[in-house]
Amino acid sequence: RAEASVRESIAQDSSRSEPYRVLGMVLVLEGDAPGARVAFARACVLNPTDDDTNSRLGRIQAQLGEPEKERDTYLAVIALRPHCWQPYWWLATWHFRRGQVEESIQAYEQMVRRSPDLYRGYSYLGGLLVLNGNYDRAIDTLKLSLALRPTKTAFDNLGTAYFNSGRINEAIESYNQSFQFGFAEYDSWLNLADAYFWLRNRKDQASEAYGQAIRLGREQMLTRSQKGRSFDVMIPANLATVFPKLGQPDSARVYLRRALEVDSTNTMVQFCAALTNWQLADRKRAMVWLAKAVRNGYPIAWLRDSPVFQEWRGEGEFRTLIAGAGGQTPRTTSPG
Repeated sequence: RAEASVRESIAQDSSRSEPYRVLGMVLVLEGDAPGARVAFARACVLNPTDDDTNSRLGRIQAQLGEPEKERDTYLAVIALRPHCWQPYWWLATWHFRRGQVEESIQAYEQMVRRSPDLYRGYSYLGGLLVLNGNYDRAIDTLKLSLALRPTKTAFDNLGTAYFNSGRINEAIESYNQSFQFGFAEYDSWLNLADAYFWLRNRKDQASEAYGQAIRLGREQMLTRSQKGRSFDVMIPANLATVFPKLGQPDSARVYLRRALEVDSTNTMVQFCAALTNWQLADRKRAMVWLAKAVRNGYPIAWLRDSPVFQEWRGEGEFRTLIAGAGGQTPRTTSPG
């Protein structure tokens, strides 16, 4: 009935963009992606300033398996209205999904130039700079985001920037700050525990925080299951890396096996497999998983800088993996 109604609206006045936009949304719900693309494209022709429809048109291109057309949609909007920040956000996301971190950073830089008061822009850019190993610039960028609006994501990324820089107190302080945003999730406790474990060598405080991470992670998996939500593979993958530190190798193997059965091609799952096996003294298997993670985009700068890999650096295979990271200051050009 919705489709019939909107088509009647178009029949009465085909010069307006709104009915075409609504028709596209209805066709998406009906599973007619090609028809939705036609409707969205027509709406964009009639009203090129409709950012919502331009964004929907780009996403439907991706859904139809034509990512280059998705990118071209965003570039066309940028060419038409170069002063607008949103198309740069879409473009940055497009690059990031393809592992093109440098290009994504450049797009986010264009975004913040056009929206200097938007905290999200600095948060995303700072996060990518962390991912790229440019920690000093990431710290400055994330502080700008936090000055505009404090968020859990920005504090977590700031903590990671300090963590990889070996700045113990700042890392712990930043991770602690992320607890102020409502109920703490398992990953916040995991970040804090890692800071205690790897940087301060406070195993007692780390064990307490790891215990909280395990409890909340298990609760989150149960809640998601009871509510019929999709399985989050990163929860068992991340928790698998915790159990060896607590002297529970069997639990580590069980959780890792569960994560790998769900998605063994996930880059971060592969990283967790490497870290878990390393802690279980299976270094050969750990290196196999780490090599897979690097091939799929795990940041080499983190291998080079993170305290987590201090023991690994004596391995020849590991040094070969990080050879592409260059000197201590990587290229700067992301959000994160």
